Amino acid sequence: MQVKTTESHGYNSVQVAYQPMKEKNVKKPMAGHFKKAGVPPMRHVCEFRLNDTEGFEVGQQLDIAEMFPEGAVVDVAGTTVGECSPPPSPPAPPRLGLSACPAHPWRPPAHLGRSPRGPTPPHRRR
Repeated sequence: MQVKTTESHGYNSVQVAYQPMKEKNVKKPMAGHFKKAGVPPMRHVCEFRLNDTEGFEVGQQLDIAEMFPEGAVVDVAGTTVGECSPPPSPPAPPRLGLSACPAHPWRPPAHLGRSPRGPTPPHRRR
């Protein structure tokens, strides 16, 4: 998609894009980047630093079969999925109607319980 050299950017690298996507889903700055390169919009854009960028052109299609002969040893770095664990259990259902009441200016907080000053007047009851 883009070839960066030491004269233009201070280092040598090649920008590679893969996995096509719809034009309506591309953000405008990236759409301009793809349009300038003359390639269709892609979902992933990666940059690889190289010692020399000769042999790479803007818009060039890269083929893995041409780059690596059959039986070649390749170092691969990736992220493991990890151990398969069961999904988290849902929270316990509320029991006996013990839930916190919503806060209100003239209602005492639900977690305080009964008033130590005696019974609540009728107009202040919940």
